[in-house]
Amino acid sequence: LRPTPHQDEAHDRHRRSGEVRRTAYRGRRLGTRMASPRCPLHKAMAAVQLAVKRLTPSAVLPSRGSAFAAGYDLSSSEACVVPAHGKALVPTGLSIALPAGVYGRIAPRSGLAWKHHIDGRSRVAVTVSFGAGVVDRDYRGPVGVVLFNHSSSDFKIEAGDRIAQLILERIVNDADVVEMDDLPDSERGSQGFGSTGVKRQKPVEEADDEERA
Repeated sequence: LRPTPHQDEAHDRHRRSGEVRRTAYRGRRLGTRMASPRCPLHKAMAAVQLAVKRLTPSAVLPSRGSAFAAGYDLSSSEACVVPAHGKALVPTGLSIALPAGVYGRIAPRSGLAWKHHIDGRSRVAVTVSFGAGVVDRDYRGPVGVVLFNHSSSDFKIEAGDRIAQLILERIVNDADVVEMDDLPDSERGSQGFGSTGVKRQKPVEEADDEERA
């Protein structure tokens, strides 16, 4: 006997409800496993902490302007002036401890650079022992920002003004340096500055079509 359309519909509803129950059960099991601190996925999704210490009561903790902002805003801990066509070291009143596998890059805030022709760099930009704009994970000293003023008038900064942003970037710290007699070949080779030009390069398919034509 062939089932009636009503029986077919009832069978489909029963089958779909069973799939939903099984999916929900698997989801609960997965959620339970992920909730366990021993789960590698749980560890990977755990919140990364940026440890910050205030060195002065006027220091402002780093914060992001939006949920998906790349950098943490850094603020001045005191009032100062960046002279015209000059520079000034602006203190943040903070010291930080970066997470494992991360270094801090201090970058300009786009609004500050656009409105006031101000370019922000880390204090370490003028310190021989550090790279420009780089805060190493093992650095525990005060974080300062050198502001370069490219305009023809002095620029005043008030305590609490946001002056730069701290971007946390992944880094490889354990790469072994291996000296070699010859390096692996590459398409570019030893061609340096300007070797790739500024014009749009044609895709390989277009170049092949022109050659055939």
